[in-house]
Amino acid sequence: MAAQYSNRQFFRKTPNLYLAKYFEAKGIQLEVNVNQLQEHDVDILQNALSNLPPDQIAGIEAEFQDINALACEGGILALVDEASFHNDDAFIEEIAAIDGFHAKAIWAFLSKPKYWRGAVRFLHADNVSASFWKKRNDFLNLPPHLENDDTDAFAEAISAYFSGKEGVKIVLLSPITAIKKNISLFIQRTLDKPPLNGFVVL
Repeated sequence: MAAQYSNRQFFRKTPNLYLAKYFEAKGIQLEVNVNQLQEHDVDILQNALSNLPPDQIAGIEAEFQDINALACEGGILALVDEASFHNDDAFIEEIAAIDGFHAKAIWAFLSKPKYWRGAVRFLHADNVSASFWKKRNDFLNLPPHLENDDTDAFAEAISAYFSGKEGVKIVLLSPITAIKKNISLFIQRTLDKPPLNGFVVL
């Protein structure tokens, strides 16, 4: 995870080009032109930020902290994993061409905000201490059941579970074997979508 956050550290590590893109994308009017500043001119940036309304400052700093949290090797890998899940090879190529973790993170934040939630979850899971994981060593050593009847039965079991637990009917339209991600994460992402006529389609 990234170190403790401060605005000045964030400004030092994030190129002015991407800071300017952020302020432009958010429609934030600063007293200075960020593109005309020298790199790492953090005092001018901090003073300009401090002159904004308090509620606006709070919103900006909250997003900067989110960006800072993913501005590390693990965070960028999580973003790449999320892009891979969406088969977005262009994103992977573009982020690889950007220098610096903070530049990569703020670019991704602005370019693909829909990847952010999944990447945050991946990074959090990767950083959970091993002592918090509950290990199970009591499963039977059985061969996998991959026949159509087996996968259909598994699909029906998942559907029944979420129908009773969440009041949502799960309809599996793709083979279970095609799901390459963790099934629980896949379903969680799907449940974040609004149901269509009481059904969630995977």
